[in-house]
Amino acid sequence: MAAKVGTKRFPEGYFSMQGDAELSELAANTSAPVAVRILWAAMARGNVWGHAGFMPGELARLIGLGSNSRKTLNKGINDLISWGVAAPGSTSRCLILSAVLYRRADRNLQQCDEPSHKEYADRMWVSRIGMEPAPGYYQAQLDAGKGPRIAEVRRRVTEESETVTTTVTTTTRTRTQVDESAVLAV
Repeated sequence: MAAKVGTKRFPEGYFSMQGDAELSELAANTSAPVAVRILWAAMARGNVWGHAGFMPGELARLIGLGSNSRKTLNKGINDLISWGVAAPGSTSRCLILSAVLYRRADRNLQQCDEPSHKEYADRMWVSRIGMEPAPGYYQAQLDAGKGPRIAEVRRRVTEESETVTTTVTTTTRTRTQVDESAVLAV
């Protein structure tokens, strides 16, 4: 059975609830892929705008990576970005989760400390649409009954795929880049 799509609150359908403590425990499980552990840690830490802030080195420690793991950590973050789960510009100090994936029901209003996010620390990011032009804009559009229109814009946005092949190690990697030229002006 498909998720019921709401006309006001969530054009993507209804949202589930997860336990922050359980997500934190899952994030520490080193048998899971790094990108998934990063996602779990971010979901446990995120605020009402989807920003999940961490102290320097904290994210690597929480997901069980060693001190010389910067490359592995960055690859996991880049995977989340290429999947459309985290916003471009997400870092190990703050991952910005897509509002169509992650919503926080409590009042966690703690803003992230990532210097590059200061301009939009109180704004949501929506995959295949982009960053809100102003705080609360996305929810105001939903409240005005424009949820189906936003869902349609998200479906129409084109995705480009780029395949990178390295012949020295014979590794092929495909990365999807999302065109965020569509704005929330619906």
